[in-house]
Amino acid sequence: FMRELLKSWRKQDEYRSILAGMREKKITVLSGLSALPKAALAAALFEDNCGPLLFLTAEESEAMVLAEDLRPFLGDQVLHFPVLELLPFEVYAHNIELVSARVSTLSRLVSGEKLLVVSCVNAVTRRLAPPAVFAGQHMPLRTGERRDLSRLAAQFADMGYERTALTEIPGTFSLRGSIIDIFPITGERPYRLEFFDDEIESIRYFDPAKQLSQEKIKDIFLPPARELPVDGAARQRAALKLEAELTDALRKLRGENRRRAEQTFQPLLEFLDQGLWDNALEMLTNYFYADAGSIFDYLPGGMTLLSEPQY
Repeated sequence: FMRELLKSWRKQDEYRSILAGMREKKITVLSGLSALPKAALAAALFEDNCGPLLFLTAEESEAMVLAEDLRPFLGDQVLHFPVLELLPFEVYAHNIELVSARVSTLSRLVSGEKLLVVSCVNAVTRRLAPPAVFAGQHMPLRTGERRDLSRLAAQFADMGYERTALTEIPGTFSLRGSIIDIFPITGERPYRLEFFDDEIESIRYFDPAKQLSQEKIKDIFLPPARELPVDGAARQRAALKLEAELTDALRKLRGENRRRAEQTFQPLLEFLDQGLWDNALEMLTNYFYADAGSIFDYLPGGMTLLSEPQY
């Protein structure tokens, strides 16, 4: 039935006109369609183009429904890129599922997969690390290779993983003697790396509840734990720029305004100086990366569909 819907669209002159317009303009607005015909049209357009496709909606609720409607046509090639709000000067509540979905989408895009990404306008307005930076923060690890334990732990922290006493939830890692446990932000099961000197002797899954090792695997590929991975060089760039701008601003401010500026930005400088992470640092994305962009930079050669708002 689903394939018949796609065939019916392809027979129509309107479809061929939309397809030609997309290839020329790259951005197309879909209007006057109910949910299922809209999903079928988007699936057909996606299959008939060689690159990725971004389908934008006005509201998050519509994006979620549209993604579900598209999956019967395209399976796991359909990804929902959800809203993750970071309001100015506020720290948002850390939601692992949303972070995981966004990181997974960006990881699959930088790997070159052809995907149909469904999102709403608010979800794509956040600034992101340049695709090359994000891609470079993925880490392959294999049994038998040599890694310095301390350096590896520091790299995990740069990738956004939080060091904890026990690794029990996605986005965390722990170091105990010659063992490193890490739970990928996008994974269902954590990994245990056992070292002999500086060699990875074994890699196993383990049960995070019982902390018991399970079956062995040969290699793993770890994504960043957040969409804004930050290494030492990026921290230094951000700290220097923020300190210079804050110093200049404080010379001009007096009284309550000066106090508020200090209370807001001084803690951020301390986080940067101490190598710590706080979600409030995401407001400094352009300080970390002068060429920070958006999800559109992760879609080279891609096209965009806009769903007309339903009122």
